[in-house]
Amino acid sequence: MVGMTACSGNKQTESTNEAPPKVSVRVVYPAQGAISSYVTVTGKTVFLNKNSITAPLSGYVTTVHVRLGDKVQKNQVLFTLQTKEDRALASSPELSRNNGKVNVLAPLSGYISDLSVMAPGAYVTEGGVLGNVTADKQVSIQVNMPFENHALLKQNAGCQVKLSDNTTFKGIVVRLMPTIDAVSQTQTAFIQPSGGPSLPENLNVTVQFVNTQHSRAILLPKTAILTNETQDRFWVMKVVNNIAIQVPVVKGIENDGVVEILSPSFSLSGPIITDGAYGLTDKTAVKIIR
Repeated sequence: MVGMTACSGNKQTESTNEAPPKVSVRVVYPAQGAISSYVTVTGKTVFLNKNSITAPLSGYVTTVHVRLGDKVQKNQVLFTLQTKEDRALASSPELSRNNGKVNVLAPLSGYISDLSVMAPGAYVTEGGVLGNVTADKQVSIQVNMPFENHALLKQNAGCQVKLSDNTTFKGIVVRLMPTIDAVSQTQTAFIQPSGGPSLPENLNVTVQFVNTQHSRAILLPKTAILTNETQDRFWVMKVVNNIAIQVPVVKGIENDGVVEILSPSFSLSGPIITDGAYGLTDKTAVKIIR
């Protein structure tokens, strides 16, 4: 009985001395590069160059040569008008010389964005609006910037425009309105797209202006940053000799899944855990996997 008890005690001692299994983790290495913070506002495409088609005289519309949405060229015939006098003389062919008809021409190239008169027979007065022509090659983007960010709205300032299909292209501020909206306290600006696809009017877009930019920042992916429940304390798990060490960090700019680390100053060759760090305690033995 005594010998059996001794043997059991030796096995228990050997089991206690076994090393705990290492936790498998994946790591990344800090990078150094540029990072920016942005002020983002919504915008809408508008056509600023719109011209009304007006009747040069009072009379009857005898022919409508275009339809809503048609593309037109400058000086293209859009309507034909007939004066009241010419129509009155039409019943007496021997008196009518057919010189009371006038063609109304397109004031610019573009498309017919509105038609007030769509069919012949209507009577219009001199100066009456027959429709509108919009120059669709001069699309602008209208944004309303909160006044606290008005310093970003400078003539020829660059920005980035993003469409709902994730297409992005550059833009330039070309016009600033010298007034502030009394209710929203925003200032209106117009942006000229630089390249990019052909845009229709009234399309909602997102516009980003660079607010702050750091050129030689220490960067880590957001997946490497851990925090407490109140999100007022942040840390990373750094691997030193296969041991995970908890290192408190101070964050800077966050952008596109990347975080700037203001302190401490990490070595670019020091591995930081990204996968498997959640729940790890300080000085846990780990195994780096690829």
